[in-house]
Order: sequence, then structure tokens, then C-alpha cells
Amino acid sequence: MYSLLEINPAGLVMIEVESADSIIGKSIYSFMASKYIKAFQAFHESVCQGNKGTLEFEMIGCRGNHRWIETHSVPLRNQQDGKLLHLAIGRDITERKRAEKIQQKTQERLQILSQKLIEAQEAERRYIARELHDEIGQALTAVKINLQGVQHLSSKSEIALLLEESTSIVEVALQQVRSLSLDLRPSLLDDLGLMAALRWYVDRQSQRGGIIGEFLASPLERKLLPNLETTCFRIVQEALTNVVRHAQAQRVTVELRQQDAQLHLVINDDGIGFNVEAARERATHGGSLGLLGMEERALLVGSQFNIESVDGCGTKIHVCFPLQ
Repeated sequence: MYSLLEINPAGLVMIEVESADSIIGKSIYSFMASKYIKAFQAFHESVCQGNKGTLEFEMIGCRGNHRWIETHSVPLRNQQDGKLLHLAIGRDITERKRAEKIQQKTQERLQILSQKLIEAQEAERRYIARELHDEIGQALTAVKINLQGVQHLSSKSEIALLLEESTSIVEVALQQVRSLSLDLRPSLLDDLGLMAALRWYVDRQSQRGGIIGEFLASPLERKLLPNLETTCFRIVQEALTNVVRHAQAQRVTVELRQQDAQLHLVINDDGIGFNVEAARERATHGGSLGLLGMEERALLVGSQFNIESVDGCGTKIHVCFPLQ
């Protein structure tokens, strides 16, 4: 057993005791997380054999709080009996470890988002290619066949019938191109701005999903930067897509208001709700990109993103965008 022979006031704070007398002579392992005991034993033996060293381990204080300690140790010979002792200087690195853990999780999220982004891009390309081939391509082929047929007809009525049919096919193809273009990026966002684009999109999704949609907005005091408008629109787009697909909601409200130097976006639905932390955990392990995508979009423009949801009580998303 390795006993504690001496400790300074900073060490007492780490171990969470007021007096050294209460712990002198106790095993140092009684303050250590069990999974680090073997590593510390090997480290202690190495130091007592004359080697210097550094070790990081998790310590549990007398009040039950966990701390990360970085100890720098050197051998020290006792002048009285000649035994080698273990002289250690410990430093509390709990905050550093916490920051490293956050950084690691952030890195993992970024890797997942990068992978999902590539997958989303490929899915979007497949969708566009399929639409162009199946819908637009077939329409153009039909028009081509009709035009070739006109060359061999002499009856004006037959020619007129083929031309009328071709016109109808072209009109349908134009509607498909317009719909495809709107799904990719609505021209309203560039031509008329965020307010008009959001009002149009809320109405469109409400009709598609069979729900009651409401857009509330107060006039903005200034024109928003293009990247801020795009971020705000994409967050609403993702949120309403999730509402239509998963929420089983009857009503959804999108509110946009400016307060001081901040733009507030609030999205409320009365759907079935979900477990936010569980959804984040699934997303971290490669699940749906939606929630992480909205959060990352907000963070990239320096915004605060908050989502609240309770089973059976709907979901609320609140994003606060800085305007300065």
C-alpha cells in the first residue's frame, strides 16, 4: 500500500478535506477512480526506481466530486532511512479535460456532418438527374415525336391537334422545371428578400402537409446580409420539413421579429414532440442530419440555437441571430 505522507493546502482542496491530519497515512488509492489504480501503481513503481514521470488520472474527492489531475513526479531519497519516496506536484486539469471532450465531440460532429453533407449532395444530384431524365426528358421526347409527325401530315386539324398536345406537354415540363428550381432555391429569397420567401414557403408547406401554417413578422429595420437570410430560410425549411414528416402536427407557427440588435426566429408546432437529447445522440452516431444541420448552420453565423420538445406537447425552436 502506498500511503500519503504529506500534502499542501492546494492538495487538500483537490481531495476536498479541510485538515491534512484526517488523511495523512491513508492510501492514495482511496482518492482515485478505480480504473486508474493499476496505471498509477506502475507509474509509482517506476518513479521509486529512480525515474521521473507524468501521469493524468481521475480523482474522487471526499465529497464525491470527480477531478482530473496531472501529476509530475520525481524520486526523492529519505535521508533518514535511505528509502526512495515519491514527490509529486499535482495540477487540476478538469477544465482542460472538459474542453478536450467538447472539442472531441465537436470534431466528431463535424466529421459526421461532412459525411452527411456529401451523402445529401449525392442524393440531391440523383434526384435532379432522375427528374431531368424521367420527367423533362420524356416531355421533350414526346414533343420531338409530335413535331416529327407534323412533317408527314397534310390535314390542318391533325396538325393543330398535335401542336395543342405538344403545347400541353411543354407547359407541364415548364411547371416541373419551376418546381424543381423552387425546391433547390426559391427566387423570392434573392428577388424580394427573406420575409416574402418565408411567407411563401410556410403557405406552400402548409398546403403540401395538410396543416395550418401561420407566418408572423414585424418589419425589419435593416436589410439582412445574404448569408444570414439563407441561414434563416434553410433552418425554417428543415424545421417545417420535419414537422410535415414526423410531428403529426395540426398547426405550425413561424415568427420572425427584430429586437434591438438581434433577429429572433421562433418555430412552434403542436405535434407529438420528441426526446431532444436522444435525437442529438442518434445524430452524433450518424442518424438524421436535420437537427445537427440546423444547429451548425446557426453556429456558423454566430447565432444561438435552442430547441425544446416534450412528448405530446409539440416542439419549439428559437434561434437568435446577431445583426451587428
